Amino acid sequence: MKTDLYALLTALYVHLDDHVMPSRGRPRGRGRPPVLTPAEAVVVAVAQVLLRCDDERRWMRMAAGRIGHLFPRLPSQSQYNRQLRDLGPSMSAAALWLARQIPTWHARAVATDGRYPDPLRRLAGDGQQITPG
Repeated sequence: MKTDLYALLTALYVHLDDHVMPSRGRPRGRGRPPVLTPAEAVVVAVAQVLLRCDDERRWMRMAAGRIGHLFPRLPSQSQYNRQLRDLGPSMSAAALWLARQIPTWHARAVATDGRYPDPLRRLAGDGQQITPG
């Protein structure tokens, strides 16, 4: 199980770093630069979810033992929290990119009875038409 998790996290990092959020160097802002690159922070967050650890404080204590060999430098809990909040739009882009890699992403949605779902007609009931607006 561990080998599969490590392979998944490594492959995810490579794809994110190469295609979704390429590293463009550290931002030149005030304060210390982040310990993790954006792609690394997303992978650490994915590992947190996959290992079912809801509490960030507990996760940052546990992460060194679970994925520390993949990420030798892990941030403190407050740095991790701040970096994840700043990466909200990037994480949305990463999730959308990953969803589009699934073969059924581009398939049309079909109801179980073979008709295309029409939510407005279903809401109206007995064949009545509802016009949007």
